[in-house]
Amino acid sequence: MRKFLQKIFKTENINLTEVQEKIDKCNLNKNQLILSSCGSGKTEASFYIGSMWNKRLLYVYPMKTLASSIHKRLNNYENILKSNELWTIQHSSAMEDKFLNSKKCITTIDQVLAGYLGIGVQSFIKGKNVVCSNFIFDEIQLFEPDKALKTTICMLDELVKRGNKFVIMTATMPEVLINFLKDRYDMEVTITDKPSVENRCVKLKYIKSINFDKIESFQNKQIIICNSQQEQEDIQYNIKDKDRIIFLNSKLLREDREIVEKQVFEFFGKDSKENNKILITTQIVEAGMDISASRMYSSLCPIDNLVQRDGRVCRWGGNGEIIVFEGVYSIYDKKVCELTLEYIKSNDEIVFSWDIQKQWINEILNAFYKEHLGNLNSFKTDTLKKGSRNNLIRDIKNVNIIVSKTFEKEDFNRQSISIPREILNKLSKNNKFYILKRSKVECVTNKEINDNDTVVIQGQDAIYDEIGFRYKEGFISIEFPFDIKMKTNQIFSDYIKEEWITHALMTKEIMKEKLIKSEFRNYTEEEIEEYSTLGGLHDLGKLNRNWQKFIGMTDKPLAHNVYEKRNSLLIQDQRHEIISALSLDDIKGNKLKFNLLINHHGRKMIGLKMITVSKYRLVKGAENLIREVGYNGKITKSQEMIDVSYKQFITPADKEWVEFVYLEGILMESDIEAINRNIEKK
Repeated sequence: MRKFLQKIFKTENINLTEVQEKIDKCNLNKNQLILSSCGSGKTEASFYIGSMWNKRLLYVYPMKTLASSIHKRLNNYENILKSNELWTIQHSSAMEDKFLNSKKCITTIDQVLAGYLGIGVQSFIKGKNVVCSNFIFDEIQLFEPDKALKTTICMLDELVKRGNKFVIMTATMPEVLINFLKDRYDMEVTITDKPSVENRCVKLKYIKSINFDKIESFQNKQIIICNSQQEQEDIQYNIKDKDRIIFLNSKLLREDREIVEKQVFEFFGKDSKENNKILITTQIVEAGMDISASRMYSSLCPIDNLVQRDGRVCRWGGNGEIIVFEGVYSIYDKKVCELTLEYIKSNDEIVFSWDIQKQWINEILNAFYKEHLGNLNSFKTDTLKKGSRNNLIRDIKNVNIIVSKTFEKEDFNRQSISIPREILNKLSKNNKFYILKRSKVECVTNKEINDNDTVVIQGQDAIYDEIGFRYKEGFISIEFPFDIKMKTNQIFSDYIKEEWITHALMTKEIMKEKLIKSEFRNYTEEEIEEYSTLGGLHDLGKLNRNWQKFIGMTDKPLAHNVYEKRNSLLIQDQRHEIISALSLDDIKGNKLKFNLLINHHGRKMIGLKMITVSKYRLVKGAENLIREVGYNGKITKSQEMIDVSYKQFITPADKEWVEFVYLEGILMESDIEAINRNIEKK
């Protein structure tokens, strides 16, 4: 590791930190769990481990704000190493790598789990890359223990079976969780004994409410971490000298955020000089941000978050203080916050050392995690099977907002800001909502907007300023700028008029190419032919008579024809993806194959008892077309109304799930590429 660090830091004079020395002696063929204090060099250590594994690597953060902060740092290392490999970044505000296609990608746990679980449009393409990756999980303590953490454990249970490796890093993990992960995955555990910085003394204090005179009279740099944007605004109102204030939160546009972050590093970074700036921010800086001040005010939060916030105080040595005030902490677990407060009050002005931090984390959080881990089996058999995003990842209902005076397709390339549904509800009073559906802009109601949709509004009853975007009656927000950096690695073309057999054969050909080169496993020639044939027949359900009338068939059956006027009543309850599976008798007893066809537009989620499909009849000559694609099994050319039971639907709780995710992702990719190739031919 020493030679590796000498390269990335461009110096021969390297002293390994305690965590780096210990990891250098570890068996890196095993999964790694690293527990060390903030600023200990564990990021560089994990970067080294990942490079040794030499496989597709996902660097996973709990929040997009943390992911953005590490992006530039890791790419700087790659440039120094001349690796010819750069890290992409993927989250809702920085979509460089929509399907996590690159060999190295920095992303969020939401993106990883949504792909693995098949939640969201075309998410199985993302999932295909997830199941072929190794991982670095940073700040895992910020994963919701009853949702994202449990789902991550369920995912790792399956991926370690096929040899995927992972690193888990944190400064705040209780012994209960450490031992659980160590035993479950036979992990190499590294825990540091010493604080990462010598000659550092930070005292922890408690106040009921902020004394603003004390803030203004203190002429050195200060950081105030709030739990909400409203707290930021309230504190700003009470500080007289506004010129001292810098605001940072997740409600800033990306370009403005980049400007503010430069200011933050200028005044609070390692090379910053003494100044009297006051950074008013949120929990986005509490982990992964290389900044420091000698005094920090913190709104009450759980002990593990508080330890992370401590990492922004006297980060490089010296004497400092953390002053905890009772703000609004409803975003956190109430019991954990109140127990944390008890410890602070009972130990007012205690030196908040590394030993004290580890002790408090164990005493406060052991019981909390023991309770959540205790019902993991029921989670796997029940919650994981049902598959709701809110139950498996995060129960946060957000949409992406764009403010624009126009509502054209191009406006969706503007920068966006994620806001809660409750704010969207308030904005619905005086704003119209526009979304992009199939390359067409549509005006919709609030109820028609799904979580994570991107919505264009006029900006009534809203404001955008240095504190960011927020609801404010009587104001009109500025128009958001275009995002010149926005790009995706895969382009979805519009559908074209193409014959069914042309699309089927092209999809089969591409899927066969991909399976031959598969990084998932070595498929036999028989398997490649079988799965690629099924892939070619994914749109078989469109060969029924009502579908062909719907898309305006003239002589030869069509796969797509979006430019013709269509009568949607013809295909009511037809569900062509399910008909594709129902028509092939030989696959009905095979859950993986059956679901490969019924999920090719996106995962069917368990909710109702049955899905009803209207009676259908395939067009004349359909059997010949199916045979031409290469399927020689029994075909049901017509069927009366039928109910499909949810027992037939595959879920993340099934043993075949991981391979299914991979194959479904390959099919979705092949479907898209087939359309693109046919467009190029025309």
